[in-house]
Amino acid sequence: NEFTGSIPLPSAPTQYSAYPEQLSRLILGDNKFDSSIPKTIEKLEGLRELMLDNNMLTGIIPTELGKLKKLELLSLSYNELKDTIPSELSNLTKLSKVFLHGNQLVGNADVMNF
Repeated sequence: NEFTGSIPLPSAPTQYSAYPEQLSRLILGDNKFDSSIPKTIEKLEGLRELMLDNNMLTGIIPTELGKLKKLELLSLSYNELKDTIPSELSNLTKLSKVFLHGNQLVGNADVMNF
């Protein structure tokens, strides 16, 4: 696909939309999204797989990802993410696969010591 712009998540639930709590996989890789990862990603509490690789995402990895307690796979590789890996990711005890390569991340990866 060649989706562009922002990742399509509502900024808040409305009478017409709600956060899909039963959503377990969000696969939006290989597109051209060029925004930051929305902080409202934390509302997708049922996510087990989040794949946003091969886009043009900018900014930082949001600390809110640390609230996705069911997350098993996180793929953010090949974007334009910068800064450090948030320590909140260490809260994800079910996380078994993490792909962050191909970004501009700095610091150490001690938080990924599961």
